[in-house]
Amino acid sequence: MEIVFIFNGLGNQMSQYALYLSKRNLGCKVRYAYNIRSLSDHNGFELDRVFGITYPNNLFNKCINIIYRLLFANKYLFLVQKMIYVLRQMNVYSIKEKDNYDYDYKILTRHKGIVLYYGGWHSEKYFLSNADIIKDKFRFNISKLNSESLVLYHRLSSLNAVALHVRRGDYMAPEHYNVFGCVCGIEYYKAAIQYIQSQILNPVFIVFSNDIEWVKENITGIQMIFVDFNKKENSWMDMCLMSCCEHNIISNSTFSWWGAWLNNNKNKIVVCPKYFMSNIDTKDIYPESWIKI
Repeated sequence: MEIVFIFNGLGNQMSQYALYLSKRNLGCKVRYAYNIRSLSDHNGFELDRVFGITYPNNLFNKCINIIYRLLFANKYLFLVQKMIYVLRQMNVYSIKEKDNYDYDYKILTRHKGIVLYYGGWHSEKYFLSNADIIKDKFRFNISKLNSESLVLYHRLSSLNAVALHVRRGDYMAPEHYNVFGCVCGIEYYKAAIQYIQSQILNPVFIVFSNDIEWVKENITGIQMIFVDFNKKENSWMDMCLMSCCEHNIISNSTFSWWGAWLNNNKNKIVVCPKYFMSNIDTKDIYPESWIKI
């Protein structure tokens, strides 16, 4: 049996669930387990609320959660080595993704015993062969959009709309800035906007950000529509609207990554930062056709 752990925000949960689907379609006996401790992080288990993907909080998954907490929580480091030894005697193994998100073809092979997968699994190489299945699972229910989002959704078809995602907020915190927050500065966004302007006529930039005021102060001279009405549990509506734009400028965020990947425009232009994390080569995280700046 193989178990894929699901944790963190919506973008991460989607990548992890996509790996689960790929392994299932390969004929592996696989399950997914949500880290219950993440209920207080971000917006909890969002796959259910957004896509109707349920999570059975049964005894088996509760036991798996205990193993997860012992293996991967820093506060239990003194127990980890002993735990790993005991689990291996029981033919239970853990596989942790590389820090640079490099694709590893061995992840998609069958393994003996019980294997626990811990990681983001953000490279599309893990699920590209099942792209149609993934897109069907991650189909947004437009009828669930709030009134403001629904108005914009219907308006997008009349615009040469470019989703522009600016993630700051949590990325600006001291514990995240040097890894994530310093990657997409104003120079990146200016270069990305200039590239889009060189490729298409009359773009209208649909701005999604957790720091709208920063965008208004630092990005000027272009036509923009600010999306500032989807908060907390409604934040998934931003991803839905991103996917409905003609083109995308994303930040180093799995949230806007999925917004761009789910964009079905065959001629879409997706601009992304060269790095996902500061000074770390994350060559496999972006599809080859995306423009790296």
